[in-house]
Amino acid sequence: MSASHWRDAFGGGDDVQCQMESSLVRICNGELQRINTNGTFVLRIPLHTVISLEVKRSFDPISLIFIGLAAAFSAIAAFVSTHDLLTCSLYVVAALLVGIGLFGCVACCIRVRTTNGNSDIHCTDTLDKIVPMLSKSAMAGWYDHYVGICALWEFESGHFAEVKNVLTQGDNADYYVLLRIRVKLCLVRQDYPQAEKLSRQYQEVERKKGLLHRPELLKMTLDFAEALFGQGKHAV
Repeated sequence: MSASHWRDAFGGGDDVQCQMESSLVRICNGELQRINTNGTFVLRIPLHTVISLEVKRSFDPISLIFIGLAAAFSAIAAFVSTHDLLTCSLYVVAALLVGIGLFGCVACCIRVRTTNGNSDIHCTDTLDKIVPMLSKSAMAGWYDHYVGICALWEFESGHFAEVKNVLTQGDNADYYVLLRIRVKLCLVRQDYPQAEKLSRQYQEVERKKGLLHRPELLKMTLDFAEALFGQGKHAV
């Protein structure tokens, strides 16, 4: 699919932050998306549900087909060994098939771990193509997202003192992922006024995406309620 077909399939590329044309994968409108060659969606994952990304390399069994064909051509070459030209040609073809099989025996897969489960995306693009396609603002956003996931990992592990150190590594303290971790940290410290302030700030970010009555915002709502309850604001 050409670049123009890619943009047409997604209805334009103005909001595209990153795209991998060979794998038909892109990041757009707060989602990780993948399409078929005919333009229909295969996968759509909201970025706020993404917990981690892991690049995995595994053996691709399809490569055995090429190695098997190479063995067959080698057997035929041995059978017709009296014909020098034909034998040489068959061995050359067998060597090429073995090379193709060995070259493609390792497949690259991006495992996306989300709050709803895991999804595997088979990647045919080289990973170093991603970074040059990101704008400076997108790079900053992804870095802050990474810092937020690291902070969440430390928080869930009970390393509350380390969470603060990780959060200081972020470029934008008001990035929505970092805001959520800061709210959690304030609740642990029983700093309810600050937790309420940060929760309202987070709500303003989420309100731009739609209503706040969404399933994925349940934990945020409970944290907000805890912040209010801790201050005795039971009627709010």
